[in-house]
Amino acid sequence: MLFPLEYPIHLEVVSSSVAAYAAVVATLGLIISVSNYFRDRAKIVIDYRLNWKVINMPGYDPLKRYIVIDIINCGRRPVRLGNASFRFITPSQGYLLINDSLLRPTTLTEEKPKKTFLIEQNGVDINKVFYVEVCDAVGRKHRKYFTHFPTFRRIKNWLA
Repeated sequence: MLFPLEYPIHLEVVSSSVAAYAAVVATLGLIISVSNYFRDRAKIVIDYRLNWKVINMPGYDPLKRYIVIDIINCGRRPVRLGNASFRFITPSQGYLLINDSLLRPTTLTEEKPKKTFLIEQNGVDINKVFYVEVCDAVGRKHRKYFTHFPTFRRIKNWLA
């Protein structure tokens, strides 16, 4: 030896620190794989806006007010839309189907994730609408409620 050491160097790897590191890496890997699993599914988000006017678009009257319904696929899988409808508070009023959803079925993909429907607002009593419902081709129903908390009148109508 060229340079003798007074104190010998001992490299010891503590097995508990390696086990702790492996546990942290395995947990992070599990979290990433579970998040990829849930992100890989189709997820439909429905949004609505009231009192909109449409200008410079043929087929729509610029003096009328419209309800705009956006249907957005936030997931990665394509979704084929079936019909879209309004559900009213009282069961006797039933559903109001949106005509465009029946005439022009649409597939929402990653390239085209959004479909917009315009409905004349004067034909719909907004105070009596409970939710907007969109059915896909598989039969799943996606809903967007008009109010977050039900009123006593709505609870009474559900029970009736």
